[in-house]
Order: sequence, then C-alpha cells, then structure tokens
Amino acid sequence: MIMEYVPIPEGYRVPAAQQGRMESFVYRNADEEKQAWVYLPYGYDDSGDRYDIIYMMHGGSDNSTDYLGTDAEPNELKNAIDHLIENGEIRPLILVMPTFYPNGCEDVSVENSARLVKLFPKEFEEYLMPSVESKYRTYADTSDADGFRASRTHRAFGGFSMGGVTTWYMFLEHLDLISTFIPESGDCWYYERLGGRTYAEQTAKLLCDTVKSKGYTAEDIRIFAATGSEDIAYPQLDAQIKAMKAVGDVFRADGDANLTYIVGEGCTHWYAPVREYFYDILRTAYPPVKQ
Repeated sequence: MIMEYVPIPEGYRVPAAQQGRMESFVYRNADEEKQAWVYLPYGYDDSGDRYDIIYMMHGGSDNSTDYLGTDAEPNELKNAIDHLIENGEIRPLILVMPTFYPNGCEDVSVENSARLVKLFPKEFEEYLMPSVESKYRTYADTSDADGFRASRTHRAFGGFSMGGVTTWYMFLEHLDLISTFIPESGDCWYYERLGGRTYAEQTAKLLCDTVKSKGYTAEDIRIFAATGSEDIAYPQLDAQIKAMKAVGDVFRADGDANLTYIVGEGCTHWYAPVREYFYDILRTAYPPVKQ
C-alpha cells in the first residue's frame, strides 16, 4: 500500500497541553553500561495501563537523541506525538531510542557502523529489551523469552538509515519477538552493503522464506517502509520493496495490506522528513483502541 506523505502540521510542532516525558534509561550489556532515551505518554504514572512499545534506532554517526530529543530539549516529533495522543488520534505508546555504538565510540565509519548494527539484535534480545520491559508496563507478562514471544504483536522496531539496516536484521532474527517493522531510508544488507538494490530479488526471497520458516504468515507481520524520492537510500530501498511485492503471498501491498510504503516527494536523507514519515506511520499503525 502506498501511504501519502503528510508533513507534521504547524500546530503539532509546538508543545501540547498534555505532555509525555522523556527519560534517560541506563542498562548494562555484556561489556558496559549504555544509555537509551525512553518516551512515556502523558498519564503513564497514574493509569496502571499496559502499552505498546516501539524501539527506534538512529542512523550512522548519530545518537539516541536524534528521533525525539531529550527531556531538556524535546523536538517537533515528540511534540507531535503528544498532540496525537492528546487528541485521540493514536493510542498512548512507549518509545525507546537506543544506540548501536559503544560508549565513547569514535569510529562512526560506514564499515564499523555496519559491523555494529549486525551485532545489535543479540544486544536487544539479551540486554536492552529485558531491561526496558522489566521496568516499564508493556504487554509482556514476564521479562523472559516466553513473555516476550507472547507479546510480540505489541512490539515494533524501526530506524533511520543505518537504523533501517538494523531493522532488517531484526526482521531476520527476531520475528518471534516483534510483529511490526519500520525501516526508514535503509535497506537490507544481509548479502552486501546496499544489498537491497544489487540483491533485491534474493533479499526479498530471503525475507519471505524467513517468515515461512518460522511458522508465520502475512497476518503475523506488518512493515511500514519510508524514504524520500531524493534520498540516497531511495534506489536500494525502492528496488527491495518492489521485489518484496513480487516475491509471493507473504508481503501484501493491496487489499488487506501488511506492507505499506511512503515516498516523500523531493525529500532527502535527513531527520526532518524521516520524523514526518514516522508521524504518518503512527497515525495508520496505532489508531486509538475502540471502547
């Protein structure tokens, strides 16, 4: 399904009356303490409710503040999410913004970043997700493998650029933990760097076979992909999405679609349009729960 690119309205770029909050979250992986940023919706402390959770990864050479900002300096996307929740356009959510870089990492080259994002699914499964979801109220009844698998339909992972590359690795490794994937301006690098273009058909088949081999069907996954027509990632992501649409019955772009695609006309490879793609995706993927 092609989704229309709709910029964030000007009135949503400023703080809402009911503001969610940003928290710094520190967890430990095998080697060190790492920091992520967590968004909690307005009313979280008083509700006692459980929440869907979305993990969003930044791009290469960037950091965990680039999607929503910080508690001291939230950006327009954080404000827009507050407005969407306040106005009942989406249901309240928890968002987590981690990083694949080790503390003090100075090598942010494409080569090193590509190595690190390939390793991140292990860190996510063994350290980040258990730490986050044992503290915050998600749909995981227990913070172990059984609890995470049982709650997969309430969990999403996405990211921009190298974070989009990370998202495809997460798809290949963690379909049992995640049902919704949001790759923005990043293709799958399983076969090689920029493999979405040079290995589009092979990549599409690999993704399709991964779904089937793990016992899932089209009804068990959702993909919301996005990029800009002038984005450096457009050729490879567009080729990959087209190949995915053609590969078989797992990825459906029409009717009961599970593959949604945004192309921002004239948009380039940066966070301004990427935040707006995410705004658009939230409005479609997380409608308010009917009472």
